[in-house]
Amino acid sequence: MKKKIITAIIIIFLILASLLYYFSHELSVIVPTKLHFSRVKTPEAYAVPSDRIVDAKTKDLAFKPSLSCKWFKFKTPWKLLQRHEGYTSDVFLMLSDEGMEKGMGVRIENILITSHSEYRKFQQLLDKLHLTTEYLIADFCLRTTPDDAAFLTPKDKLAIIPSMLIWKTMYTAYGSVIYRFSVNDLKCFQFSDPETPDFVYVLIFDNSNRVFIVSFIAATQEEIDSILSSIKFFPNPAIRKE
Repeated sequence: MKKKIITAIIIIFLILASLLYYFSHELSVIVPTKLHFSRVKTPEAYAVPSDRIVDAKTKDLAFKPSLSCKWFKFKTPWKLLQRHEGYTSDVFLMLSDEGMEKGMGVRIENILITSHSEYRKFQQLLDKLHLTTEYLIADFCLRTTPDDAAFLTPKDKLAIIPSMLIWKTMYTAYGSVIYRFSVNDLKCFQFSDPETPDFVYVLIFDNSNRVFIVSFIAATQEEIDSILSSIKFFPNPAIRKE
């Protein structure tokens, strides 16, 4: 009887060892991910974009003359007070008809950092998942949660989840309430509700696979939607030459 028990224990041990060996890759990703990204410590890692429909009509807002940055022109219902121009960004300080200070900033952004030493390996993983544009990468990143780190997750996707979650924290720093929507030809992600914080950030993606971060200060949702719907990109984007 004792011999049978020992034999059974040995068999169970061998089975467990085999399972650990077989799932060693999955465990090396799943366990650290679950430990590092918990719902208590990092609830923002579990936030995913909610889709919203944007009414691009602007007839209810009295637009001022068009303004422009390096890459596009746009309209706002506010009076321009100051403009600060940087190498990769422009900032506009404005005033509403009611005397309220408003603001808007535009900065060009790169989702992929091609000079990174791990870029080539990372790019191969993205290609396997058919993430071929900046928008698709951002969408995948923002929809990734620690719950995706599971045994049934395909290996190619599982391998990229930790990087995506770390990447995601850079964007959820703008706000953990995320909206996904389209305005005309632009695909957008908005972080935060205008009613809650003073700052609202919108990632916009154009047809040329470029990414911009547009920030708004003290703007209503109607104002944000209307300004975004008025954006017209220049045929030949201005490039500053030093």
